[in-house]
Amino acid sequence: MGGSGRAERSCLGCRQVRPQSELTRYVVSPDGIALLIDYRHRLPGRGGYTCPTMGCLSHAVKRNQFQRALRAGNLQVDLAQLVIEFRNQVLQRIENLIGMARKSNQLVSGSNQFLAEVGRGRVPGLVLLAKDVSVGIGDKIRQRITASASGTPICQLFTKEHLGTLLGRDERSVVGIWQGKLSEALVLELQRYEDFAGEI
Repeated sequence: MGGSGRAERSCLGCRQVRPQSELTRYVVSPDGIALLIDYRHRLPGRGGYTCPTMGCLSHAVKRNQFQRALRAGNLQVDLAQLVIEFRNQVLQRIENLIGMARKSNQLVSGSNQFLAEVGRGRVPGLVLLAKDVSVGIGDKIRQRITASASGTPICQLFTKEHLGTLLGRDERSVVGIWQGKLSEALVLELQRYEDFAGEI
């Protein structure tokens, strides 16, 4: 326990001590054979932790740290499968956060609406551009963000159709998440996804 009262754990990869909330948790499956990612820290049982990075997970697997920390000698750890599962869980978290931003009116979608709001002085904490956005619209959005000198991150992860589906609308080329806790949480999750997938 750190001085701030927050629970702390050691990463099985780099051994750095960090707040538990900043680490990825893993548990053993009920049959004692498979390693499960407990991304939301909700599953029962003894847990092991790593930093949410490919490097730390890889080190922990190669050094058999999960078997030792979780006291599971028969544990079979497949690094490639863990990476896929981690990526899927982070992606689900990203989609959930976008849904929360929509329900709480913390976003704007559509290039015209986005540019109009930014023109009125609103500052987004994150901009999501569709992977298949047109060159013209993409350049216009990037130029506006650059001109505002806000340092707002721009990420391309979903297609126009997927963005629209997440918002319950037709295709969307751009989604702006306004500054706040939701945009900060999304930026963090997108950074984690990028480390494991390298797609953003």
